[in-house]
Amino acid sequence: MPDKNDSKKSKNIVEGDFKNVKGGIRIGDESHTHIYAETAPPSVLTAKLPTTHLSEIIGRDEDLADVKKRLFEHQQVLLVNGIGGVGKTTLAQAYVGAHASAYKHIAWISCLSDDFPSDVIQTAGLLQSLRIKSTGKDISTLYHEVMHGLRSLTDAPCLLIIDNAEARLLRHFDSLPKPPAWHILATSRERIERFQTKPLGFLNKQQAVELFIRHYTRDISSADTQHLMRLLEAVDYHTLTIEILAKTAQKQRIPILDLLQAFHDDRKANVYIPHADDRIGRITSYLVSIFNLSQLSPDELWLMQQFTCLPAEFHDYDTLLELIQPEATKRSDIFSETLEDLVDKGWLLSKENAYKMHRIIGEASARTQPPSLEDVLPLIENLSVKLEMDYAKDNPVDKFSWIPFGDAILEHFESNNVTIIAALQNNLALRYRDFGNYIKAKELLERAVSSDEQNFGEKHPITAIRYSNLALVLRDIKDYEGAKKLLEKAKYSDEQNFGEQHPKTLISYSNLALVLQNLGDYQEAKGLLEKVIISAEKNYGKGHPQTAIYYSNLALVLMDIRDYERAKKLLEKAKCSDEQNFGEQHPSTATTYSNLAAVYVNLNKIKKAIDLWKKAYAILFNTFGAEHPNTKAVKEWLDDYKPKS
Repeated sequence: MPDKNDSKKSKNIVEGDFKNVKGGIRIGDESHTHIYAETAPPSVLTAKLPTTHLSEIIGRDEDLADVKKRLFEHQQVLLVNGIGGVGKTTLAQAYVGAHASAYKHIAWISCLSDDFPSDVIQTAGLLQSLRIKSTGKDISTLYHEVMHGLRSLTDAPCLLIIDNAEARLLRHFDSLPKPPAWHILATSRERIERFQTKPLGFLNKQQAVELFIRHYTRDISSADTQHLMRLLEAVDYHTLTIEILAKTAQKQRIPILDLLQAFHDDRKANVYIPHADDRIGRITSYLVSIFNLSQLSPDELWLMQQFTCLPAEFHDYDTLLELIQPEATKRSDIFSETLEDLVDKGWLLSKENAYKMHRIIGEASARTQPPSLEDVLPLIENLSVKLEMDYAKDNPVDKFSWIPFGDAILEHFESNNVTIIAALQNNLALRYRDFGNYIKAKELLERAVSSDEQNFGEKHPITAIRYSNLALVLRDIKDYEGAKKLLEKAKYSDEQNFGEQHPKTLISYSNLALVLQNLGDYQEAKGLLEKVIISAEKNYGKGHPQTAIYYSNLALVLMDIRDYERAKKLLEKAKCSDEQNFGEQHPSTATTYSNLAAVYVNLNKIKKAIDLWKKAYAILFNTFGAEHPNTKAVKEWLDDYKPKS
């Protein structure tokens, strides 16, 4: 009889920093399922669709007309290319504002990471609009379901905006929806092969003057006009720089000549900022100079630091309040006013009660006024909590939207080894692991381990948590020896700190047993899990879901050594527990059904196996859909063993 041990699903437990022990579930199972009504997808597929009215921009009428012609008439997959701050995103927003009514469906995807599929999945509202059930699926599965969902929309034309793309987008070109049904408009600082490129340059002299006087409404004499032309030429007619210069002069009542002189003196005093692209280096240097001229208040500087540590996209006011928590630094009464002051001065953008710092401004701000750990501590702590997950009730996909926030903070503090940064690295790593990005998770956890070894020592309980979580990532990438070494350290630490019967120590035993099983050391794994079960039955009781997890894991080891009778008894206990604790339609119960069916096959009880696999398939199909790996695996086993007609 064929051995179907490849059907088994084991369980390991990951740990965060704000709860000592977290409940867990078997790999591939989650407790939340999103089911959406069978209604037509909305016209706007994403929660955010930033738009700009034509009256708000200067000098881009011809560019907008060209974009429309190239999308509608030439059916190009179009890339608007230019350096930061020239108005690429604004042009895309203006195009949406002008032509949204011509499209049946529109989606706006902001690229906030170096992984486009991640950005797609993290786009708020997109999965829901396409009625994609996210539970239990990895990033690749979800990404391809999203692209399939977009391509399957029958109404045309549709518009997909990809903002701030990187050259890596080329890897995913073939998976994107295509003309004529879909118009693709991307923006990027980089040129991307296979996209038709539309370069977006600086303003001309007249447009630059028009932009400046839109924001500088004081009287300008003929002599001032000459000074203004010199000033605009000095900043290369760069759109964003001109706007901030004008707003700074307006707010501080600086005459044009004084502005020119102050800018010239400050530029001489500052070290030039090198950059691979010389133009970008100059622009960043200009913005640093204006930053020094703008005389920001302490509260404004504090808020600039917060935005420097946030992703460069619009964040609604309530989210900002929740994350930054101005009350923690006694700034609640001035928070809203400070936001608006920074908008007036040009350092922040505002749309419909949402606020954003332009990426190139963030670079200049961080160089001039680097964020201090003390000032952004509430932000870091709140984000660590946002990235935490209780596997017994939370859906990992709901946490993915916070990943870019963690990345944005660590961009400024990744070399800092304080405990709060290590905690953030740990929690962010676990979400990357859920996301399927094991390499990124490994890098983050290695940094967290190094920090905590320095701060606490190798035998501290927090260091043991890091060892365990890094070990589980190593297990994911099949580095079983590396995982074993770390889990042995964690086991020793937990035994010394908590004792052999403590629930936390049981987790270390169970996770180590799974790695020993991977290494083929079945007897050692069996001994550890038997020890775990004795303690779990005493601590939790035989019907507790945690005990059921340990029953299942020991059963899988027993299957490896072909002790099918005992494996059957343990899985029948786990089945009873899951049915009572989760119900017969829960995916965790389905996993137990599937594992028990594999045992029945090896005991030549084929009918019982088929009945259980049918139940498991129905649950997985209704929860995850037909294309999920677990659903497809059960279908294959059913096809192998069901009677042939």
